[in-house]
Amino acid sequence: AKGILVESAIRMADFAKANRDRAYTVAPFEAIWCLTRTDDGKDAYVNLSTAEYKEGPYKQLFADRMKRLPPEFEKQYREELGQWAAGYEVVQRMKKALMLAAWVEGTPTREIEKGYHTYSGSLSSLGAELGWLAEALSGVAAASGWPAASSLMALK
Repeated sequence: AKGILVESAIRMADFAKANRDRAYTVAPFEAIWCLTRTDDGKDAYVNLSTAEYKEGPYKQLFADRMKRLPPEFEKQYREELGQWAAGYEVVQRMKKALMLAAWVEGTPTREIEKGYHTYSGSLSSLGAELGWLAEALSGVAAASGWPAASSLMALK
C-alpha cells in the first residue's frame, strides 16, 4: 500500500482489524498514535532535546490526552506502553503524536512551535511524512472492511 514497509502495513492492518467495530468513533489521535508506531512513522524525525526528554511535559500531556479518549483506546495503549519504560524513543513518539494532533485539531502554529519547541518547517515536514501514512492507513482500513463513511476513509 503506497510504498510503505511491510511491518508498517502489518501494524496498520492490526489496528484496522482491532478497531473495525468502532470505525465511526475512532478518534484522530488513535490513528496518529498508530502511525507513529509503524517503522515508517518511527523514521519521521522530530527533535527531542535531552532537557525535553527529562523535564518536558510530554508524558503528562499524553496521559491527559488518553483520559479524553474512549476506554478501548486507553486500555489498549496503556497495555502497550506498560511493556516499555518511557525511554527516549517513546517520549519522542509521544511528542510526534501530540504535535501532529494539535496541528490536525487546528491549534495555531505559533502555539505548537512554542509548546513543543519546534519550528513550522519541522511541523510541516512531520505532517507530510505522516500524511502519506494516513492515506495508506485509510486504504488498509477499507480493505479490512471499514465502512466508507468512517473517519479514516476521509483520509484518502
